[in-house]
Amino acid sequence: MSLVEALQKVIGSNHVSTDALTRARYSYDASECSSVKPSVVVYPSSVRDVSRIVRVANKQRVPLTPVVACTNGWGQHIPLRRGIVMDLSRMNKILEINEEMRYMVVEPGVDVRTVQRRLARRGFYASIPKACPAQASMLVNLIIQGTGAFPLKFGPQSDMVNGLEAVLANGEVVRCGSCGCGPYWFARSPLPDLVGLFSGWYGSTGVVTKIGFPIYKKPLHTDLVCMGIEKLFDADFGGFVSSLADLEVADDIACYTRGVKFVGDGVKSSSSDIPLYLYAMVSGSSRTLVKAKVKELIASSEKTSVGGRPVRIMDVSKEDRREYLDLPSLIDFNVERFGGSTNPCSYIPISKWSIAMSRVQKVCWSFGWTPEFRLEVFRGSRYGSLMTYLKFDKGDRDDLRTVRQLVHRIVEIYVNNGGLVWKAPPWAWNLQIRKSSHGFSKLLTKVKQTMDPNGIMNPGRLGSRSQT
Repeated sequence: MSLVEALQKVIGSNHVSTDALTRARYSYDASECSSVKPSVVVYPSSVRDVSRIVRVANKQRVPLTPVVACTNGWGQHIPLRRGIVMDLSRMNKILEINEEMRYMVVEPGVDVRTVQRRLARRGFYASIPKACPAQASMLVNLIIQGTGAFPLKFGPQSDMVNGLEAVLANGEVVRCGSCGCGPYWFARSPLPDLVGLFSGWYGSTGVVTKIGFPIYKKPLHTDLVCMGIEKLFDADFGGFVSSLADLEVADDIACYTRGVKFVGDGVKSSSSDIPLYLYAMVSGSSRTLVKAKVKELIASSEKTSVGGRPVRIMDVSKEDRREYLDLPSLIDFNVERFGGSTNPCSYIPISKWSIAMSRVQKVCWSFGWTPEFRLEVFRGSRYGSLMTYLKFDKGDRDDLRTVRQLVHRIVEIYVNNGGLVWKAPPWAWNLQIRKSSHGFSKLLTKVKQTMDPNGIMNPGRLGSRSQT
């Protein structure tokens, strides 16, 4: 029996496609990554369907790449070894909203807009990225270990996973976290943390079919302070950001250069000489508490200089204030409208922000590009995300070739400054792994081989014997 016939037998011919246009839709994204068409696309509607499809792929040793909304850039949904693309978007049920225990359980096809709206009706919210495509999968955003709302308060989204259900490479179904030992999805400890077998693996160890995550009551009052930083490449910058975090009054500290859309139009027009804007968000149960937090942030900034220049407190218009406090700002995603865009990102010590940005800018200028930067502070040790935004013309071969060279140089800068590359495509992962201990890379390969002995799960990525 052929692969297509076997797949049609287990989930029906209406949910199996070999159409050229359909396959093409899963072959590319807005980034510089090369296009690769799958051989066939399947659309399961249940965990049972997923299990059956995985068993077929495993038996015939055909590569299998799970996807949902295809909004996750830098090549993460592109099937490197062709084979089967499994689109999980039909699995779109909200399975539980437990207000008493403060968690939510969803399937892969539940998008972030649906999560935001359903929780808002109840006076709750979840950790959703600040500028996330509305169609993006909530489950995918959590297991790729990205940056959600208020990372200074909550940490990266890897910390937001209470538990999950996954289909292994042999078709077996497992649950990790408290849901694996009982009916509730409230935590992943004090158990062995088996969630880590799937979190950050980008589908290389199994197909995640359910996920549980914490939800929070919406704060009664919020406000923000906007600061202008004139010397972002100065060594004092990282120390200043750390000192603000040490006050423990802000829920979120994020920095943006002028071209990043989070910077309000009013602030831009009133400060043409400011290269970087720092936004500190606060919340509280009363206006008095929020005002006290704002006052503390302002007082601290007024005592500090960065590179010998005072930190400027910026006036924020009512419109810009409202827009920023209403984040996440969910957008309707269409990959075609981007033309070409990529945003290489790393999680990196705050003390390395200035030197890394300075070197990235110099490299970009040497290629004729002007980079934009976005930075966010995470909970815990003083580190955060450093993201570089680049726009280019995917239809221009010279543009595409140049941006590929440029992105390689940027990733080298990240890694050489102790950064961990987020959503790394295989070539970037290879650069990263060269900095790792031999024991780490060896264990990673063993885990992959144990979980996926036939090498069918999203091959060519983490732990694979050969990567491209």
